[in-house]
Amino acid sequence: MDQRVSSRVPHGFYRSWRLQDVLKAIADCTIDLVHTSPPYNIEKPYAHTSDNLEHGHYLKLLKNVFSECYRVLKPGSSLFLQTGYCHDTGVEIVPIDMFTYNTMREIGFRLWDRVIWSYRGGVALSRKFKNTHETILWWVKPTKTGEIRPYFEVDEVREESLSYDKRNNLFGKNPGNVWSEDRVAFGGFARNTSHVAIYPESITERIIRSCSVKGSIVLDPFSGSGTTPAMARALGRHWIGIEISPTYAEEAQFRIGSKQSSEVGTLASSIVKVFGFGNKCRKLHASHVESKLSDWISNIDMELFKSFKEENLGTLLAGNSLDKRFKPSVWHVFDELFKLGNSDFEPILLASLFLDESFPQRRLWNSVRKYLHSHELLEAFVALCGNGIDRVVENVVDCESTSFQFDEDDEGITFLGPPLRLKTGRLTRFADSTSQLNRTEGVSQTNSDNLGLDEFLKQE
Repeated sequence: MDQRVSSRVPHGFYRSWRLQDVLKAIADCTIDLVHTSPPYNIEKPYAHTSDNLEHGHYLKLLKNVFSECYRVLKPGSSLFLQTGYCHDTGVEIVPIDMFTYNTMREIGFRLWDRVIWSYRGGVALSRKFKNTHETILWWVKPTKTGEIRPYFEVDEVREESLSYDKRNNLFGKNPGNVWSEDRVAFGGFARNTSHVAIYPESITERIIRSCSVKGSIVLDPFSGSGTTPAMARALGRHWIGIEISPTYAEEAQFRIGSKQSSEVGTLASSIVKVFGFGNKCRKLHASHVESKLSDWISNIDMELFKSFKEENLGTLLAGNSLDKRFKPSVWHVFDELFKLGNSDFEPILLASLFLDESFPQRRLWNSVRKYLHSHELLEAFVALCGNGIDRVVENVVDCESTSFQFDEDDEGITFLGPPLRLKTGRLTRFADSTSQLNRTEGVSQTNSDNLGLDEFLKQE
């Protein structure tokens, strides 16, 4: 539970509390967003709970929970209900979105959109098509005047356009309501949770980015493995997660402890892990980690990055509209930068790579949006280091208790892991293309060998 909202509900684990009792302890109209996925009542082996209620009792449970969610949501706020199917007499399927539709409307919610999560895999069936999707119903609590006006910032989740059509938005296309995301295989977060039904972080990242602002409060009353609270924290939101299983609650806390409390903190954490520890689990003296970061930061030329941004996007950044004729050339410039690499721009390209690993939905953005986002966060990180690299490292370690441990006796910091799941192929291509670019410009091979992150990690 986020410290900022801990005063709103009783402290401690809710092992002896009913879900509805915890919700009742939250004040009216204080929550900005709900994203949750209740058990589907299909006899899954969840810890410490039954998943085979009689249909009437199951619907009553959901009605009680979502009635409380309606009460605590601010007017105009959204609830995303992620559902699948349950069964009637073990034969006929019952789509939970249809099963709960009338109940949600009776509570007061109004349906704004219906999202389909499409995934690969699924259980093969001999008498029907295998199921490869779930539904996410976007419910909205009306305003006091009865209007349905949920907060939605499409620029936060725009996706790369398919072509350089000058009619397209510079930052990408408006994403559709069919989301293709691979499932999290059982055990995909085995080091953190034994939960049997985990949805991808990219699903909740898309919802949190587009339907809430930094500093808002996100609630998940069926927290499970902690996906929604974990991503809410990483995106700089406050959160409340409720889980009746002590096992899942403890595992979720461990998982949430591997996240920073902001995007710039997430970038700082990645830089500490990669450049401070060489992306290896080990114990190092704090001064050694700080020295490694200082060496890397000393080569960052933020003025170059700023000039590049203003040169290519100055008209837009000044608040003026960009002539449609120039859009394709702008896209090409930024695409080529990310595709070919450039040693001078290595810090911002690596920052983007690190952020992609932490925020998977971000991988769908176009290169213009990625550059601006990476520039903003890298600039903020460098500014923080200007106030003391030791303080930055200390804050990363304190905020991410699952990943780091500090020994006050010898000022040693242990990186407990896990290492960043960096795709070596992407790094190799970046290093190779940078080396090729510099050979063209007359830079010696000896110097260019040290430009890629792969080479840095080999040295470590």
